[in-house]
Amino acid sequence: MFRLKEQLTNGFILKVLIGLIGIFSVYVQLNFLGVESYGLWVTIFSMSAWFSLIDGGIGSGLRNKLGEQVKIGNNHEAVSYVFSAAVILFLSLCLLYFLLFNLIYATDVSFLFPQNGKIINLEEILALTLLSFLLLILSKFWLNIPAAFHYSEWSSASYLLQQVVFIVLIFLFNLEWQGENSSLYNLVKLHLFSIVISYLPISFYAAIKFLGLKELIKSKFSFNKFRSIFNLGWKFFIIQTCAILLYSTDLYIINYFFGGNDSAEYSVNQKYFGIMMLLASVFAAPLWSMVVSIKKNGNKGKFLEYKPMIIKFFLIIVFGLLGLIVGRDLVFSYWLSHEIFYNNYDISILIMILTLFNSLMLIIGYIVNGFGHLRLQMYTAIFASVANVLLSIGGIILFDYGVNWVILVSILVSIPGMYFGMLQIFRLVHGNAFGVFVK
Repeated sequence: MFRLKEQLTNGFILKVLIGLIGIFSVYVQLNFLGVESYGLWVTIFSMSAWFSLIDGGIGSGLRNKLGEQVKIGNNHEAVSYVFSAAVILFLSLCLLYFLLFNLIYATDVSFLFPQNGKIINLEEILALTLLSFLLLILSKFWLNIPAAFHYSEWSSASYLLQQVVFIVLIFLFNLEWQGENSSLYNLVKLHLFSIVISYLPISFYAAIKFLGLKELIKSKFSFNKFRSIFNLGWKFFIIQTCAILLYSTDLYIINYFFGGNDSAEYSVNQKYFGIMMLLASVFAAPLWSMVVSIKKNGNKGKFLEYKPMIIKFFLIIVFGLLGLIVGRDLVFSYWLSHEIFYNNYDISILIMILTLFNSLMLIIGYIVNGFGHLRLQMYTAIFASVANVLLSIGGIILFDYGVNWVILVSILVSIPGMYFGMLQIFRLVHGNAFGVFVK
């Protein structure tokens, strides 16, 4: 019914390929840009994640509403929900880009990167990276549609294609651009082009395939439907805001205070241990829509049938991370040619632990999102994000702490969210949830 086996199998294969491509992509980009410029590039792209807030939780709210309509077979209502949300999102993205594009060129944005020296074409780099990320937001919005139909692997397939196209383009233009000071600017252009010719078309095709071109064309905007999406979506918006502050701010803080080399080291370790995060996302992706359907049936206890599978999968992640830390030196010796990445073993240990916590939080978050009771998750997310920024910057300024402190803080502030998230799921499934647990 939920295509759980198919989603897990297809998702696993795709995520393995994404992990391999991601590792190879780091190698290619490091050699194309150098360590300092690579650190700057991943920092800028991480900053772009802040602008995904313009989504306002619309995409996440849509997935729940769409899942409910799919469950009862009401395709007409499903299309109306999608079209109404798409209109608001598109207009919001256009307005955001217009405002930020003018802001970038009207101000001296170099103050954002005090450790990186003079950056050639910085305004163009920021403008194009912003456009890339906004197009990704639009693409991911449409990919909520196959996910609601229990085809969550479409998102992974689209991302894999975009990454392959990106690497191919780098190789095609590498000889012409190698050694130029404007290499980062050229890389950003290639990244934008790879999204336009791969990710974006597939997302549009997904909408047409699952909802029908005629139905989409005939659909009309309904403010009431958008409002019902946003009534749930604003909670997702708060949670997304906090998640971005928690997970996307670390890289910027590291680059701001310590420079491109340290941010590159952080990013490389994050990419390496992120292999297991990809595996966690394989399992988490179908859970959201599955829980929506279980809730719609009114039989929350059915979720207990999947408890042993969830535990086994989490243990796979644990042992997988242990295997990665054991094989770190061997993998790095073949993967990376820059000695800077071999020196700090502590950062690898900390990022391994952070990845474990993030994987568990991903699974917990998708289950809670499916139940739709987001108030508690919102509170813990606000605490984690605010505490993370304040403690990280405070430790650096007041006590001269380094990169390891920034990662350790991210680990510690996520503990309350994990505890209360597991407690909420337990109570929801056993029917004894009340108060903030059901809001």
